[in-house]
Amino acid sequence: MPKQNYSLLYLFNAVVLIFIVTAFLDRVVQEGMFFDGVTYAAISRNLAIGKGSFWDVYYRGPWRFSEHPTLMFGLQAGFFKILGDSYYTERVYCFVVWLLTIGSMFALWQRTTKNSDARKAFALPLLCWAIMPSVIWSYPNNLLDTNMALFNLWAVYFLYRAMDEQRYTVLNLLAGGICILLATLTKGPIGFFALALPLVYWVVYRNQSLGKTILKSIVPAVVLVVAYWLLFQYEPSKICLSEYLNEQLFKAIAGKRDVVDSPLGRFQLLADICIQALPAGILAIILIGVAKYFELNIAKHSADRRLSVFYLLLTLCGSLPIMISLKQRTFYLTPIFPYLAFALALAILPYFTTIMMRIRIPLQNKTVNATIAIAVLACGIYISGKFGKAGRDEDLLSDIRQLQKCLPKGERIGVCSVMDKDFRFLAYIQRYHQLEVNLQYHKARYVLIDKTICRGSFDVCLPKLGYAVTSIPFRQYSLYKRIIR
Repeated sequence: MPKQNYSLLYLFNAVVLIFIVTAFLDRVVQEGMFFDGVTYAAISRNLAIGKGSFWDVYYRGPWRFSEHPTLMFGLQAGFFKILGDSYYTERVYCFVVWLLTIGSMFALWQRTTKNSDARKAFALPLLCWAIMPSVIWSYPNNLLDTNMALFNLWAVYFLYRAMDEQRYTVLNLLAGGICILLATLTKGPIGFFALALPLVYWVVYRNQSLGKTILKSIVPAVVLVVAYWLLFQYEPSKICLSEYLNEQLFKAIAGKRDVVDSPLGRFQLLADICIQALPAGILAIILIGVAKYFELNIAKHSADRRLSVFYLLLTLCGSLPIMISLKQRTFYLTPIFPYLAFALALAILPYFTTIMMRIRIPLQNKTVNATIAIAVLACGIYISGKFGKAGRDEDLLSDIRQLQKCLPKGERIGVCSVMDKDFRFLAYIQRYHQLEVNLQYHKARYVLIDKTICRGSFDVCLPKLGYAVTSIPFRQYSLYKRIIR
């Protein structure tokens, strides 16, 4: 590739990085998250302040939280201990996970691609990944799946090295097994999919015997067997993992948890993969169309094609097992999106590099650097205006700030029965003010009524029970305080 085209490629990489950083920060600096993420932040904060323990995390009330393994909560609790209890603590954590994911994707791309043009175009797979709708949504929302994706990337990196190199094979296999262990301790068995890598590698490359491949597969499997055997010898971890298996995993497989609301049923997941790949598919159509229009000679590398197939098979290994359960969400696919992005990027890479080579725009280094500096400055100004604003749930956040002013932290407030099923509300009041709820509202010092969902004449019965409505200006709620014992 001519020198001037490398300047153009450098500009492309920089613009892509600026774009994805800005798109992420636009969401992460604002307040408000999907209620799952708010719940996980509340659990992590509670762990940081001494409520619960690593194997017995505390969320709210007498209810024992056994929905997930606890590794992410332990990691995020460390951030709360360092940064304190502020909304930006979990946002910083999300940002760190996102940065580490990008760094891990870069390392894996550089390690697995064989030609220099592919390595220099490292922003192409990042772009294919970042424009997947669920990626830009899930990472700012503090989800377990993003953490599991990071550990799986490390597992794939080490296991690929074990298959592709002659040195340090056992160490790489052991490291891969440990990373798979961390993935499964974050969000359960779906993290095991990286164990399929040696077999997938053998199917695609066939450069070593099947027997040797199986032996290499055994090493990380043994790591996992030994690790989980030890965990089940320790009573707290045994109880934690057993409750997770019984209350979450087995019930989800049996269809006793939330089920996918789609005529496609469990096959909705395949449609979701296609939808996530659509933006990169449109990019591919544009590049192929440009190449056809200008009758460009596309040089395709067989190594890139095989690597694309490798990543596509790895994508299927990580997604198809989810179809066992009818409990499905698109963000459950977050751990496989990097490999899907790699497969798509490798498929369109020949068209991308050929077009880049044909572009004849004289670019001076000063011009390129000035363009990048201006773009960074403009994006920085844009992001600075978003700090502290409500990205979602603005009315709820406004009302919770009012509650923080007038209620003691940790107060047990009376609510109607419907509010006890409003999981978004429950997550926010626990995360922001450690508030608990009391369904026997007539025994509470304060009663909070949601004017949109609570049914009944609370404005009549509560005064008869000795409560008076406060004058605090809520958007969605009415707060009553007991004035007569």
